[in-house]
Amino acid sequence: GRNTSKMTRNLRIIIIEDEGPAAEKLERYLQRYDSSIAVLAKLTSVADAVQWLSAHQEEAHLVFMDVQLLDGLSFEIFKSVEVRLPVIFVTAFNEYALEAFRSNGIDYLLKPITYADLEACLVKFARLRDQFSASAPKLAAVGRPITLYASSTDLALKASKDVHGFPRAGDSGQGIVVTRGIETIDATGTDTSLLGH
Repeated sequence: GRNTSKMTRNLRIIIIEDEGPAAEKLERYLQRYDSSIAVLAKLTSVADAVQWLSAHQEEAHLVFMDVQLLDGLSFEIFKSVEVRLPVIFVTAFNEYALEAFRSNGIDYLLKPITYADLEACLVKFARLRDQFSASAPKLAAVGRPITLYASSTDLALKASKDVHGFPRAGDSGQGIVVTRGIETIDATGTDTSLLGH
C-alpha cells in the first residue's frame, strides 16, 4: 500500500548513483512508498553532483548516494561543496560506513537493497526531521535569553569540526553563527578545556 502520511508528502530527493538499473530500482521503490515523492535529479559522477548541489541544493530534502561513482568516491563531493542535506548512503561495500556517518549520513544501506530497507530509512528520516522541527521552535519559545558562547579553542567543538569539516554553531571568527533570539559571545580567551567547562 502507498504511504500517504504527511511525513514524506512531496519529498524532493536526489539520487547520486552511477549504475542505471540501481538508480531506476531506487526511484521505483520511492514511488511505491509515496507517489508524491519527486526525484529532482539522477547524477552519476562526483563532478556532476558537485555542480548540481552548488546550484540547486536548497530545492531538495534528501540525498541517496552511492559511494563508488564513475570518477571516484562520493566522499570527494563533500570536499568541494558544503552539503547541508541529510544523506542515505547506498553501496555494495560495508567498509565505508564510518566515513559515511562523518559525511551527513543518516543511514547506510547495503546493495542489493530491498523495499523494506528503503521503507525503514524513510521512516527514520521523517522521524529525525520531525524531532528537529519540533525542538527548534521550543528552544526559541523559551522566552528567556539564550547565550551561545563561541570559542575557536573549545576542544569538543574542535573535535566535532575535525570530524565534520565545516563550521559549528559555537565557532568564533569567520564561521561565527548569529541567530535571532540568541546572544552570541566570543569566549575564545576563556578556558574551555574539557576540564574547565
